[in-house]
Amino acid sequence: MIGNALDSLQKISSAKKILFITHTTSIYGAARSLEILLRNLEGDHHLLIPRSSLKQDSDLQKISERFNIPENRIHVRSLPFRVCFIAEKAPWRRRLKRSWQNWRWRKTEIENFSVWLKEENFSTVHLNSLALIDLVATKPDFILHVRERWTSRNSAMEGQIKKAKALVFIDSSTKESLAHLSGPKTITLSNPVEISLPAESEILRMRNELLKEPASKLILFSMIGRLDFPNKGVDFVLEQFKKLENPQARLLIFGKGTPENFSDAKQIAGKDSRIRFLGELADQNKIYACSDVILRGENSFAVGRTVLEGLAAGCRVIMPKKSSPLSEEDVPPAHLPQLDFYQARDADSFLNTLRKNASFQRMSPNPVKTGQEYAQNFLDFVNDSL
Repeated sequence: MIGNALDSLQKISSAKKILFITHTTSIYGAARSLEILLRNLEGDHHLLIPRSSLKQDSDLQKISERFNIPENRIHVRSLPFRVCFIAEKAPWRRRLKRSWQNWRWRKTEIENFSVWLKEENFSTVHLNSLALIDLVATKPDFILHVRERWTSRNSAMEGQIKKAKALVFIDSSTKESLAHLSGPKTITLSNPVEISLPAESEILRMRNELLKEPASKLILFSMIGRLDFPNKGVDFVLEQFKKLENPQARLLIFGKGTPENFSDAKQIAGKDSRIRFLGELADQNKIYACSDVILRGENSFAVGRTVLEGLAAGCRVIMPKKSSPLSEEDVPPAHLPQLDFYQARDADSFLNTLRKNASFQRMSPNPVKTGQEYAQNFLDFVNDSL
């Protein structure tokens, strides 16, 4: 692992007993944000993960190390998963898995879960995603982290959201999507970032090794995320990148998916040798060190982790444009010059933006560590909300 930025930081201490519930233990996205938060917190905190996160016996130890929570305070249960924010239809295997999760939750877990919460007497419970919205009914003082743009107008689900004690938004777009609701206290906390890259000479060595070719004159476009999430727009990005007339450009796809996902994506890529599928890479710093431009292919504006991490690493970031002006809740003002926008899912707009940035090479940044400040702001909000 390159540059563990958290080892020497003083952690934020909390006297409260908080239960953090996550719908995933993926190394990217929401779980990565929760990992940085917990690695910067001290206290009698507990972590509840879905049963599906444990594939083998050693997984619990790995999760304990990642999230800075002792194994005896990590709990495993079947959890509900509410699809309330994905605009495009998920693959049938995931839909079947979620149906099974929700059935098992209703039949075997919900009553025991409520009793367990009372016995443990947590100060509060933090839900790491809207996907866990059905848990709100079991306890009235949940803190709900809204990492997704609310695209539904389901009154029953909105009633669940209103029961939360407080809402934490990650940017202005997630906040605006629920602006019509009133009740819970709210705050907008941009995702925490911990980026520390090695020396430029080491970065060049890593790039050469990763691409298996001399990389000093190449322009590396990277896309980070699961191939089995249609909303990520991997197919859209592949189709347009193939039209880019630049032999020095490379497209690196980081993320996991099913064999069918990779087969379909490689079929779209065809014989374009500039496109590389690199799978899931645990070392986030290495991904950004081996990138010049970060691509986002969603069907709407969203400031995800890869936007903030890419900017912190000195990369240019290409993403769908927002209908209203950006605010400081979205992106730190100092990073605005690194952003470029296109009209979401507009092929010509995206391709023109690629061409504009086809000679950009990553700048050399200073290490960025916002985890400690984030943990303090989060804890202050929790204390103020209870």
